[in-house]
Amino acid sequence: MWIKQHSIFITCITLLILFFGISFPYYQYILDPDGAAYSAIAEQYAAGHFKSAVNGLWSPLHSWLIIPFIKAGIDAPIAFKLTNLILGIGLLTLMYHYLQKNKIERGLLIGILFSSLVIISYYIWYELAADFLFTCLLLIYFSITFQKNFWLNPKSIILASIVGAFAYLAKAIGFPFFLAHFSVLYFIEQKAQKKIQFFALGLLVFFVLSLPWMLTLEDKYQYRTFSPSGKLNMSWLLHPDVSPDRNFYPPPHEQAYSHWEDPWFVQDHFHSPFDSVKNLSILFRQILYNIQTFPQTLMRISFFAPAICLFAFYNLITSFRQKTAHVFLSIFLLPAGYAFFHWEERFLWPITFVLLIAGVYYLNNFLKTQFIKQWKKTLLSLIFFASFCWEPVNMLKDYRYFNKDLHEIAANLKKQSINGSFTSNKENNKCGVIAYLNRIKYYWPNTRELSPNHQMEVAKEMNIRYYLFFYSNQWEKNCFLQSISAHADFQISEIYPGIVAVRLSE
Repeated sequence: MWIKQHSIFITCITLLILFFGISFPYYQYILDPDGAAYSAIAEQYAAGHFKSAVNGLWSPLHSWLIIPFIKAGIDAPIAFKLTNLILGIGLLTLMYHYLQKNKIERGLLIGILFSSLVIISYYIWYELAADFLFTCLLLIYFSITFQKNFWLNPKSIILASIVGAFAYLAKAIGFPFFLAHFSVLYFIEQKAQKKIQFFALGLLVFFVLSLPWMLTLEDKYQYRTFSPSGKLNMSWLLHPDVSPDRNFYPPPHEQAYSHWEDPWFVQDHFHSPFDSVKNLSILFRQILYNIQTFPQTLMRISFFAPAICLFAFYNLITSFRQKTAHVFLSIFLLPAGYAFFHWEERFLWPITFVLLIAGVYYLNNFLKTQFIKQWKKTLLSLIFFASFCWEPVNMLKDYRYFNKDLHEIAANLKKQSINGSFTSNKENNKCGVIAYLNRIKYYWPNTRELSPNHQMEVAKEMNIRYYLFFYSNQWEKNCFLQSISAHADFQISEIYPGIVAVRLSE
């Protein structure tokens, strides 16, 4: 059948059509504060501001990859989405060749490819930078390490270590993940015990490639680590009030638009779980919460996902060998790395495809042992594949024109010549994106409950030019306007439904 013979070509063409012909008008506006920070940093790299761009929270690799696009005149957010598309095509091709090599049935291969197509279509748009790149690199790493006699092939070991280093540069969690995964895989493969020099070679390649970035981070933050993000996130978890005595968090350097581009420097004190019993109990509760919500996160991937995890664990304890251990590690090791912090579904994107492929093998083996009519087997397979597509389709439905209002607000600010610097009473995340879109400075307000009048007084003393007041109803707006009516020097303008702008200074 022609479709079966050309399934990868059809899948990639379909992805291109979905991206340019259908998705782009609906999802072109998606840009969250993380994406705005990545975009600003990428532009700093492209402009040669390397010292400012070096960042401990936002990993560098994806920003480096889009520098040629920025040099060609393409906006950074669009460049990220284009690279996500290229990564999506690459991931589909990788999965196709991997499944072909492992001689999977053609019908199941097509099911995996088209399910992945739907999932990738969602991942491309939902998160602008880093997460999807990290997903692709981790899956390349899995495909290399899953090869037969991997530990007897120094070329494969070097290649896996190179990909592991790139995964670290894509996202900081890649550093401990590679070390843990690579080491455990080695020590469970008894035949490789005589090849410890290959294991050492892999670690050497990984550290040689990772060390320059680690030294760069140490030079900027005066802190020896593979990434300051872990220390920063742990401190936020224990004490969200990062600088209680500050009213506003300014951009960290001249090229930045908001403090979120590098929040390290507004942290007055870094908290540790070992500072107090209270901190330790907060961390313990977070770990319990993550364990509790892990099944819920799996259910969002697919309602078959918990069963696949149970099968992976059952296979591990009943038939402990490299193959079963590899599947188990690939599913559970990454979530374990996030157990000490808050996690989001996007953090587990790499295991989505592991669950999909492993689930197909488990389901196929199960169906072969059962006396079920062919049409029932086909129906069950379709339900299985549909379960992985349900949430991506649902999210794509909900995210149409998402954040379009932020682009409209930014356009109105430009239209009314509101530039220079601004702050707000709330909606910090929205304002962080608006600041990037308009290339103006946003002074992020502290989480403390301060009255708008107090905020504006302090903002004026700091020479912040504008104050945006976000309101939810007419009564709230009237109360605010009455409270500042005595300030005759304030110029007030309605810039968007629900937003009033007050000019504080020239």
